[in-house]
Amino acid sequence: MSEILYQFHPNPAALADSGEIEHLAGKYLTRRRLENAQFVLTATLDGFIGGVIIGELPWGRIGMNWDKYVPHSIEIGALLVDPSWRGTPVAFRLMNLALSAAARTGRVPVAVTEVGSPVHRYLERTGAQQRSGFVFEGTDYMPWVLMPEPAAVPA
Repeated sequence: MSEILYQFHPNPAALADSGEIEHLAGKYLTRRRLENAQFVLTATLDGFIGGVIIGELPWGRIGMNWDKYVPHSIEIGALLVDPSWRGTPVAFRLMNLALSAAARTGRVPVAVTEVGSPVHRYLERTGAQQRSGFVFEGTDYMPWVLMPEPAAVPA
């Protein structure tokens, strides 16, 4: 059996141009988000990309202003896994790799989830810190701080 290959892509626009992640694109992974991304991580098995996650500088696509929550943040978003890969540890591994990549940027990793989504429930279990939720176009969203801010880390 082949092994899943996890890759860091420092040039997200080139990955978008390749068409390799088109089947995962949609509402949560748009061309604009890829162009804004600082990095993309993918999970590949036998030449098929079955998982993706991005790290992007916050840009307020849904009215978010991260500066009021966490200045100098990087948003971890668009965690998408092909339906045939659900139930595997791919999403967990991509999230951990994204947190490591975010830490190397010197920015605090944050996220926004739809309330009640699988990622929302996952973040609740991990102990991520919730911020005040908001509603956009009739959907409830929850902002999260995924790792302690540098000032909050004990010496």
